Amino acid sequence: MTITPTDNDVLFGRGQAIMNHPGNARLRALVASRKPDFRATNAKAGKRAITRSIVAQIRENGGRFLVEDAAPGRREAGAWTEASEERACKKVMHGLREKKGNEGPGEERGEGKAASKGDAAGENDGAGKEGGGKKGKGGASARGGTQAPSAVPGAAGAVPLPSVKPATGVGSGGDALAGILAGLAGQQSLGSGRLSVGGAAPPGAGIGVSARSYIETGIGLLEANHWETQYPLSLSLFELSASVSFITGDTTTMYSRLQEVLAHVLTFEDSLKGASLLVKLLASNSDYDGAMENCLDILKHLGETFPREINASTVQSELPAMLTMLEGVTYERIKALPQMTDRNKLNAMRFLNMLSECCMEPKPLVVPLLASRMVSITLSHGFCEDSIVGLVSAGCSTFLFTDNTQLAFRMGNLGETLINESPQKHMLRARLWRPCSTLKTMSEPFAKVVALYPDLAQSALLAGNVDVAMSCRVGNCWGGLWAGENLKIVLGHTKQCMQDARKYQQVMTNYNAMCTYNVCSFLMGKSNDDEINTLTLEELHNIGESKGVFFLVWLSFIFQVMELFWMRQYEEIAELSERYSTKHPAAQQKRFMQAYRVFFEGISYLHLARNGQEAKYRTLGEDSLAKTVWYEELTCKANFQNKRMLLQAEMHYLNRDLVSADAAYEASIRSARENEFPSEEALAYELHGVFCVENGMRDKGTTQLRAAIDRYREWGAANVAKRVQIYVDGIDGAKSS
Repeated sequence: MTITPTDNDVLFGRGQAIMNHPGNARLRALVASRKPDFRATNAKAGKRAITRSIVAQIRENGGRFLVEDAAPGRREAGAWTEASEERACKKVMHGLREKKGNEGPGEERGEGKAASKGDAAGENDGAGKEGGGKKGKGGASARGGTQAPSAVPGAAGAVPLPSVKPATGVGSGGDALAGILAGLAGQQSLGSGRLSVGGAAPPGAGIGVSARSYIETGIGLLEANHWETQYPLSLSLFELSASVSFITGDTTTMYSRLQEVLAHVLTFEDSLKGASLLVKLLASNSDYDGAMENCLDILKHLGETFPREINASTVQSELPAMLTMLEGVTYERIKALPQMTDRNKLNAMRFLNMLSECCMEPKPLVVPLLASRMVSITLSHGFCEDSIVGLVSAGCSTFLFTDNTQLAFRMGNLGETLINESPQKHMLRARLWRPCSTLKTMSEPFAKVVALYPDLAQSALLAGNVDVAMSCRVGNCWGGLWAGENLKIVLGHTKQCMQDARKYQQVMTNYNAMCTYNVCSFLMGKSNDDEINTLTLEELHNIGESKGVFFLVWLSFIFQVMELFWMRQYEEIAELSERYSTKHPAAQQKRFMQAYRVFFEGISYLHLARNGQEAKYRTLGEDSLAKTVWYEELTCKANFQNKRMLLQAEMHYLNRDLVSADAAYEASIRSARENEFPSEEALAYELHGVFCVENGMRDKGTTQLRAAIDRYREWGAANVAKRVQIYVDGIDGAKSS
């Protein structure tokens, strides 16, 4: 039986493709999360149990451990077979013994050389450096502050408390509680960097499962009046319980713990951790307005105020000051800054970061104001990890809302340098994948950028952020579609993303993936899979409108345009675009998919102008060409040259400059091929063929059209190839008659 690897499978082998496989990335994240337990255990049985639990977790998630089939003729055919339990355990054991936390398990790092005979059977006890890790201190941190904000449930109306006297002891069971907190050493970070705004991670992610038993046992040992007698300890345990509940997807327990915390906090600063977790919970349930309101209220108490209603004119009025500030920002200046120490400013940066992430999709107009404030605080009060978020977001906002692309790309490069230097680089890559990707897709060849998405997903997994890893996987599917990768492969990846998103209750990720699934199925001429049960693009658009999620509204719209474009339904594109622009005046003109909108509409407008509606559509077509010229000249030329040439060819055709049109079509074909846009190469062949047929060059035209059909079929777009074939059959029929 032939085994086809899925995204859940772990593959044995070497090379970048193996390293980037989603199942291997997931295994590395699991191994990284269990290393502290593994190294703290000296017993052979304990180490074997941890190893086998990881293998079992992969299998429970639908994954297998696969090796290339070495049978004659099958290796050459790329066949796979399932590894034995012993070999799977050996791979995991090797990863657990790696001393560098960011290195993955298995043969991709030369497993055979590193493993001893004992390792193969999992018998080495791992004593010594790996088995004797030191345990850190547990317990609540020092706290202070004055007032709980009204935005926090349960703390409404709290009065200023000039001094708070915390409990001095842990009461009965104190020794046991101290031991529990010591057992959580190295796991305190799970409440901060491991949590993202926008969705809970799946069961078993990170260290959640192993930590939960410690925490719940600790809560059970607290005294009856623990909020009075054991306040710092209670606060720490309940916050950790809420954090772990979020990681494991148990939002009911998370909400219960947060209610308890926010009902008993004594100071404003004590409320901040619970408030941040509440923001994450609201965002994970797509209550972005609620999450934003909570952030804005906290920021107001921290001295950072913003207008409640932000529109395009608000942003435009703030941009000149931001640009002036960014012009003076250099790597040397940032490195010369002291570390930020003001606790109010550190907390403000933290909540500005969270608010920026909440606004990224539903309220993108807010992001430039937040980014500008973060950079301003950094320059005035010193550097912190959140400063990198501010710089990258400011660079992305500069690109989206101004014409200063040089400054935008410089900020993006500065941010990337700082991310690579940071000890939190995986967390930062996960957090900033959207703005970084926006800048990269405009400054580097698109095919090169799409290849980075698996690395971004891996960084997110290593940071314990499965939500962002899933978003990167969806981004990889979008990128594959726009780059013209084989539609069958893109559809398979998208289907797997949707299944995982549903399994882990990531609603918006599922909706975003559905958009790609709809288009791939349509272009392939494939009916929707009953097993997947997708919504239509129109239904997704309506959901985005009802929930106020701008990005879903935009995504469903541009994919509707894409379907219409590949079927040459140009009038429908013009009507749909006019309706959309009337309801959603464009605030951002330069995202990569917006460039495709300009391209699709431009081809449509010029065709309509050439076919009896010149007065209405010529100007719109000229505007699309001018915008594409802007993209080509001020961003990455390789991404837009072929598109500009094809629009130019259509413009020459409209102007009846047939010699120039013929040359421009040919140039567009070459450019699309050289810059790795195979679907657009097929399109250029098709439009050139139509041009030739309509201008008396029937033989040349049919040759070009047949070349288009071949390339559409290679892309997997059977529905598009069928449409062109019908057109060619009509030409041949007319010729024979």
